[in-house]
Amino acid sequence: LLHFENNKLYFHKVCHINYTTYDMWHVQDSINPHTHADIMLLVHEDDDNNEAGKHPYWYACIINVFHVNARYKSKTRLMHFLWVRWLE
Repeated sequence: LLHFENNKLYFHKVCHINYTTYDMWHVQDSINPHTHADIMLLVHEDDDNNEAGKHPYWYACIINVFHVNARYKSKTRLMHFLWVRWLE
């Protein structure tokens, strides 16, 4: 069972995402729900929706950015997550 410490959820204005590009550069993007809320994600290769002829991406609109201090099996971890509205 996952527990939020002190039942607190923390809001953020921006989400920063670090990743490596195809040419091995380390870059950072930011997602701001108020200015650049639309995102596109590659469908996982094991997903049943990724059959031949299916679209390879999922689309979402970010509603808000959060973090919590979550406790699972007596270990506390900082977890970041997005509240999204999935688009079709």
